[in-house]
Amino acid sequence: MVLLEVKDLRVSFDTDDGTVFAVQGVSFSLEAGKTLGIVGESGSGKSVATQTLMGLSPGARVSGHALLEGHDLLQMDEEELQSIRGAKVGMIFQDPLTSLHPLYRVGYQIAEVMVAHGKTRAEAHERAVELLRVVGIPEPEKRARGFPHEFSGGMRQRVMIAMALALEPALIIADEPTTALDVTVQAQILALLARMQSEFGTAIILITHDLGVISEVADEILVMYGGRVMERADVRSMFAEPHHPYTQGLLRSIPSYASRSERLHPILGYPPSLMRWIKECPFAPRCSLAHEECWIAPPPLKAVGKAPGHLSACTLSPERVGLDDEAPSDMAGKTA
Repeated sequence: MVLLEVKDLRVSFDTDDGTVFAVQGVSFSLEAGKTLGIVGESGSGKSVATQTLMGLSPGARVSGHALLEGHDLLQMDEEELQSIRGAKVGMIFQDPLTSLHPLYRVGYQIAEVMVAHGKTRAEAHERAVELLRVVGIPEPEKRARGFPHEFSGGMRQRVMIAMALALEPALIIADEPTTALDVTVQAQILALLARMQSEFGTAIILITHDLGVISEVADEILVMYGGRVMERADVRSMFAEPHHPYTQGLLRSIPSYASRSERLHPILGYPPSLMRWIKECPFAPRCSLAHEECWIAPPPLKAVGKAPGHLSACTLSPERVGLDDEAPSDMAGKTA
């Protein structure tokens, strides 16, 4: 059953320097109990797209549709969104230290979301202690009285997961939940999310730079670049038969993906400026396979490969796609 369906989401911001076109026509769907991984470089629009779904992009101009159980999130007013946040959609932010209030005890902050949705303070506190136990924090009764600075980075992230799970939402958006954590703690957090998903049947949108993390937990992957979706596929197809040159470039820059005898291949060049409307394929200036058609208009997503639902925004046929060691196309000067 489809839980969330996003259609042609567009988000822009007016600034003193001009308009920032942060998200340009993103569409995807997510089934209940499944995990969608969204990957891409910084500035690709991953976080803006998902935060906009929860009404957390103040001042943005937004268009499109985001249907959660048939109700359009983008058409809701603040009061309606307030009833959705926490109850239907939970959020795990990137930096738990700045997301948690330094002056309030951890248990109070977890309980606050439940109080806002009708539970008594006593009921909410009891549930907060239970949640700390569920996410693996020792001595939960004692730690609930602690302040955020008394917790390690991994423990603070567990607190954020407990907060997101407080009302057992149907969807959790995890915005780079393992950033700045060491490998051991990262593995523990991913295992915790998987266990929570198994127990509660929660759907998860996982945003990250790390394709290695995505490969462990995602059912489907969305690759974003320049505010657009470059490729979308199930996790097996994405790693076995990546189609878009940008996706291939990301994979070839991962040490565990490249051959031991092969040098890593960084993607040369720089991401596009979102301060202008991109009229061509956004990856064309960095792509060694770019040709005339790539500079006419952004290619639409089209079916590629053998797996159903594998889509790529590239004009090249599957047999022609394959990165080489050449520098980006000389046509890069066209964007200057």
